[in-house]
Amino acid sequence: MPSDPWLSLGKNVASIAADFAPVPGLSMGVDALCSLITLCEEVSASRNATRELCDRCHSLLLAVEKYQPPPPNTLQAAFDDVTKCITDVKNRVAKWARLSWARSLVKLKEIQGDLEKSQAEITDCFLRFQLASHADTSRWQAEFAVVARSDHEEIIAYLADIRNAQDIVHGMMSGYGEEILSYHEKTISELKELKGIMAFMQENMSGVQNSSEKQFVGLSQNLHDLQVTAKTLLPNPHLVSGEITDIEERAVTGTTSMDIFRGRYLHKERVAIKVLRSVSVDEHTTRRFGREVEIWKLIFEIDHGKYILPFYGFGQGGDLRPYMVSPWQENGNALSYVKKNDATVNYKQMIIDIARGLRVLHVLMTPPVVHGDVRAENIFVNSQGNPLIGDFGLSKMVEDMTNTPFTQSNGVANLYRWFAPEVYIGEGSVSLACDIYSFGMTVLELLTHQHPYPKIKHPPEVVLNVANGRTPPRPGESRVVERGLNDEMWGLLVQCWNRTPSARPSIEEVLEKLESL
Repeated sequence: MPSDPWLSLGKNVASIAADFAPVPGLSMGVDALCSLITLCEEVSASRNATRELCDRCHSLLLAVEKYQPPPPNTLQAAFDDVTKCITDVKNRVAKWARLSWARSLVKLKEIQGDLEKSQAEITDCFLRFQLASHADTSRWQAEFAVVARSDHEEIIAYLADIRNAQDIVHGMMSGYGEEILSYHEKTISELKELKGIMAFMQENMSGVQNSSEKQFVGLSQNLHDLQVTAKTLLPNPHLVSGEITDIEERAVTGTTSMDIFRGRYLHKERVAIKVLRSVSVDEHTTRRFGREVEIWKLIFEIDHGKYILPFYGFGQGGDLRPYMVSPWQENGNALSYVKKNDATVNYKQMIIDIARGLRVLHVLMTPPVVHGDVRAENIFVNSQGNPLIGDFGLSKMVEDMTNTPFTQSNGVANLYRWFAPEVYIGEGSVSLACDIYSFGMTVLELLTHQHPYPKIKHPPEVVLNVANGRTPPRPGESRVVERGLNDEMWGLLVQCWNRTPSARPSIEEVLEKLESL
């Protein structure tokens, strides 16, 4: 707040009241103006535009004081209209004048709407009583646009100052109840407000990226803090505003369908950038990503990254290949993790948590989501040692984008070890039952530290074995049994591998059995 009272057209409240004292018909309008001037001293965000409105209200009073209405109009009628206009402006400003910077930003869209509406009403009042020319009002509108841009720059500077990080986070969340992280208790309108300011920050990142590196970094980092605290995703999942930086030149790893690079998300978090092979960005792929994004959002709203690896968004590289962004997991995939940490891994809990992740996809989502490629390589381990199912639906998405059945894609043959027989026989469609089959193979993989059918080198032999009704042989090593492959677990896996899809257990039945072991 300024230390000295703000002046309207060079005058303080007392001087303005004295100037209009001889005009009793304007007393209520003068009172409203004086109240507005006092409120202007409290405004944080958009203060320049608010003060510009205040000056216009002052000018309106000065103009109507000299008004000579043509018959049958009366001076008092003009006074009343002007008083109502100024009072309406004052009442709008009063709703948000004393809000903190952070809370003002949450209400920014409402504030800007109030300012624009007030500007229009003041202009209409000037023109209705011919108190100003169209040239005058056009000039005022141009001046209003200038101060609005100045406010915009102040807002960006505030949001980009990393010293304000905690104020921004706690100020914006303080209106949502005592428990900051209770996402489901926030009302729809409150979430819209929060998303609104996050969208504002995200949209303005590209604008400052080339003009101010410091502001760009600060805006990115503060947006990340807000995203983490609010347990939500960015409003725009199409990452075109500089959200991803510091992408390493060489791929860290890869799969049959993608190259995986490491990069930085919002200048804070390390992320995996999964660049799809054999796919280029065009209108079709962008639309396809758009449909998939809605599923990503819904899954995150249900799971919040507990069992399912989140997708932060998608974009495109300089080679026009599309990519997806997920949090980087330093522990790698589940198979490499159990090999490195065999003595300390709680295998039963890991398997249960993987099943719980599939339950999110199969049961909690409406309609259910088929993963399509369940195996240890697509399950990642977070810093607490907990598994996160990743890359769900990717096989179907690649198939749609390339117009090539996933089972006919390059490098897919070796995945037959995990696929249910109906995937590579006949139409090759995937289903919830296919995921159950692959889940059984994944459990075997984790408990043996080997891919299914480890003694078979060539994928066609796997297909032949499955076609002849053979399942993987039961391992007998004592260490495998110690990890959890007892009679009950083996019986469950055999059920998962039933050749008849409808005879396989549901994920709910799988979980019930696992939790009873």
